[in-house]
Amino acid sequence: MMHKYGFKKSNFQEDEQGQYSWVIMKDWWEIPSVGSADGQRLGYPTQKPEPLMERIIQASCNEGDLVLDSFCGCGTTIAVAERMKRQWIGIDITHLAITLIKHRLHDAFGEKVTFEVIGEPVSQPDAQTLAEQDPYQFQWWALGLVGARPVEQKKGSDKGIDGRLYFHDEVKCGKTKQIILSVKAGHTSVDHVRDLRGVVEREQAEIGVLLTMQEPSQPMRRK
Repeated sequence: MMHKYGFKKSNFQEDEQGQYSWVIMKDWWEIPSVGSADGQRLGYPTQKPEPLMERIIQASCNEGDLVLDSFCGCGTTIAVAERMKRQWIGIDITHLAITLIKHRLHDAFGEKVTFEVIGEPVSQPDAQTLAEQDPYQFQWWALGLVGARPVEQKKGSDKGIDGRLYFHDEVKCGKTKQIILSVKAGHTSVDHVRDLRGVVEREQAEIGVLLTMQEPSQPMRRK
């Protein structure tokens, strides 16, 4: 809203008589953080609120300009830049971040968004190398292949669940059902199938899926 002298009214303070006095602009922004119950929250520890990125992007570039986030995490900058009609490049070292960003973009924009991921495995030897070098990175990458969302967890405390998928298979008033996913980079055995079955029963899930680099053995198939 504009004051009659052409200045923004937010730069003035109005007293009881309707007179305005100049107010020095604040040198900080009051933007709430992403709380645990916030609908934006993706479980990423350093997630920033979208209004913060909107304000930065709006102030620093125009539609069609290029936005670069070299530590893009769960993709807040990327999602906001896409919505504000900017070009963008996001860089992150973890496949967890890349998988979260894929979900975020598809959830927000559906088939309207197109992008290219550089640096992911594109062949079985690539996947094998990743599995041997970093099983956790392999886990997050594999979940991204099937469109599953990684669970929020700390290493070693996943309770047998690496990812989840949700679906509906009833026409009306059907409840949301889930698929539990477990990812193993190697050395799989019938014990992993048995453990997954126990997790499916505990979580009352409809389906359990084991993703692994190795072909299942006959005992695994029978279990």
